[in-house]
Amino acid sequence: MATRQTAKAAKKKNGEAIFCWRVRGGSSQKGLANINKALLERGLARLPARPRIDSRSLKTDTKEMTVKRRAHGRNKKGRGHVHRVRCASTGKAIPKDKAIKRFVVRNIVDASSMRDIRDASAYESYALPKLYIKQYYCIEAAVHQRIVRSRSRTDRRIREPPQRFRR
Repeated sequence: MATRQTAKAAKKKNGEAIFCWRVRGGSSQKGLANINKALLERGLARLPARPRIDSRSLKTDTKEMTVKRRAHGRNKKGRGHVHRVRCASTGKAIPKDKAIKRFVVRNIVDASSMRDIRDASAYESYALPKLYIKQYYCIEAAVHQRIVRSRSRTDRRIREPPQRFRR
């Protein structure tokens, strides 16, 4: 939002109009600079600069807070906003980078029905198509269904995926 200045002639002192400036929206520092420039053009005194508030100067204690996870449980890295996806279990909307993702590949029909279809089929070796689904889970549902488990502090630092088992 761009800064917008409004000036009103308030009182007359020694035949000279005194201006009252208000800055709406935007950065107050930028607005103050614009006001000072306008005042100097009119030959009036400059307003004193507002001190910048730095978040580091507000800290009273130098000790930093502990962080449980290196990336704060997300995979965002520089993106301000990430689209949300729906949890397959609870329906909760969760950020896509925070969700637990599982790619499920399974047969369209169960084993007993597959045997019946194979017996009734005219083709000798007909491979039934598989169902490919990417499912997203919120943390609560994934922990509850034991899709993921909580790990100790030292194990949390291990970033490679666990060993995959093949059937």
